[in-house]
Amino acid sequence: MSSLLDPSLPSLVIRPSSSGSTVEVFDAQGRKIYLYGRTSLQHTPYQATLEDAHFGAAVSSISTSSDAQSKVKQIQLFNPDVELELRSVGRMSYTWQFTWESELYQWKQPRLSSKEFTCFCVRKPDPDVDVSRARLGDTKSPTIITFQQYNIDRFSIKDHKGLEIILLTTLLSFLDASQEREDRPIMISSSADDTTTMVPLAPPAVPPKPQNLREEIGFGDFEEPPDPNELTITSAHSVETYAQKSFDLLLDSSMLFVILRAKSPEMIPKTVKVAEEVKRLRHREGWESMDEEQEIFQYVVENIEDPTGPSKLETKPTAGSIRRPPKVIDLNDPVPATSGPSPSSL
Repeated sequence: MSSLLDPSLPSLVIRPSSSGSTVEVFDAQGRKIYLYGRTSLQHTPYQATLEDAHFGAAVSSISTSSDAQSKVKQIQLFNPDVELELRSVGRMSYTWQFTWESELYQWKQPRLSSKEFTCFCVRKPDPDVDVSRARLGDTKSPTIITFQQYNIDRFSIKDHKGLEIILLTTLLSFLDASQEREDRPIMISSSADDTTTMVPLAPPAVPPKPQNLREEIGFGDFEEPPDPNELTITSAHSVETYAQKSFDLLLDSSMLFVILRAKSPEMIPKTVKVAEEVKRLRHREGWESMDEEQEIFQYVVENIEDPTGPSKLETKPTAGSIRRPPKVIDLNDPVPATSGPSPSSL
């Protein structure tokens, strides 16, 4: 993402504070301009606030009715006060959208494991126009968000600063959701007498070192799949156990879909039962009362390899080794029969 390094574009650098209780936002010149932190306790409705680093005034806040991984978030801008909604709309992709000044914007992630995000202005039937790009940081590099000013100027946006704050706030909420998925200590703030002070949560007890990553997330004794969103069904566990693991994966907002694979043909009926049990779990958890975006879809794909076949490649086919082609269904209309003489009778 070369545009993140373009000095001609306005950009912000996001780093954790030295205390670890807040996130600090710097401009391209290295000046600290914003402070961001959680203002809710763990296992309580999620809420976070973006503040001016110099005056301490709240610039924006974002909240949900549950945790940071909720698929619907409420954004509040201050001075002037504006409310808007950030909603997850991706079925097979990571896509979040909001509306600002009658324009629709969507944050997209090219793939689940990617650290890059792009926000587009969606103006159908015209092509989408990117207005912001971001790359999540790690232990060696910070998170960077860049605003594509030359594209933003193409639209009749009255409040450019408001759009910038929304883009920053939504990106920071993605970081919070990622932090929750990784079970890191969550930042909170305590308030008393209308004074807010950012403080970190007490660190959790250190568990024994896991043997591998799947053991760390609770899958240590399960069949190792090729991808993190796949679960291989074997005879090792019950239908209920596999169903609960599948349901836990679906609750993760980074998992857009879950694949259940039968270890062998004998495990196919059990795999179907696991899928049915997931639907029952969904019903018990109250997902059916949610909107259409929470609806669950299940598909069956048969991928059974033929165990029989020649052990070596034959240069000349024999009578027993000739493979019959697949059956073809003729979709053409039948030719009407004629009453004239057939060619053989001439």
